[in-house]
Amino acid sequence: MPYIALERRKKIDPFVKSLFDVLKSKGEVTYAVTKLIHLWVLTYRNYMCYFALSEAKSILVDALDEFKRSVMDKYEDKKREENGPVSELDK
Repeated sequence: MPYIALERRKKIDPFVKSLFDVLKSKGEVTYAVTKLIHLWVLTYRNYMCYFALSEAKSILVDALDEFKRSVMDKYEDKKREENGPVSELDK
């Protein structure tokens, strides 16, 4: 869940913005996300095991699910309202 306390956001957001400002491509964003997950496993789990790798995967899946739920689904709902449903199945 990305809805962390405001105090923590205030500490984290400037670093995220600084990183964002230097990323120039999809590949660089992918690299940064991958590097962050690697650092998390190596730093907070100290060794590779199934549990640590599963937690890392869960972080990525949770972020993807939240993006889909809170951003993409709303966009698609808006477009369905504007353009109409595909068929009676998605009315």
